[in-house]
Amino acid sequence: MLTRLPTVSAADYTVSQQEFGVRYDRGLYFGGWCPNGACGTGTADLAKMSRQYFPYLIRDIYGSVAVPESLGDIEPMPFNTNPARLPADILANVKGLTVIRDGVQSFFYHPYLGRSYLRDVVIGIKALGYQFVPAATVAAG
Repeated sequence: MLTRLPTVSAADYTVSQQEFGVRYDRGLYFGGWCPNGACGTGTADLAKMSRQYFPYLIRDIYGSVAVPESLGDIEPMPFNTNPARLPADILANVKGLTVIRDGVQSFFYHPYLGRSYLRDVVIGIKALGYQFVPAATVAAG
């Protein structure tokens, strides 16, 4: 089973790993969580939170298989200190990641945006020679 988590804590990621084992997201990582490489033994510092984007399947510091959401999402209006992102932005990211051999490129789409933006992204990605496969297929390796 796959799950896409909203912004959560390091402890939440650990529980998610125990429950599901696989995530589809752009993971959050916290300073202090892995003192001397021993992940889970420290205290996560929320002031030192960062995201790391992977263009391929990984097993992360929480022990989960993480299917990457490497392209971000579409946000027609600036949101939460982030600029607006449109289909052209997603497609520019796709083009930038074409140098990665056997990479996984994916994006998150908010259904409330309707189909127009989604259609533009899907057509653009397919025109670049990519094919769409289920996240569960990617997670299976």
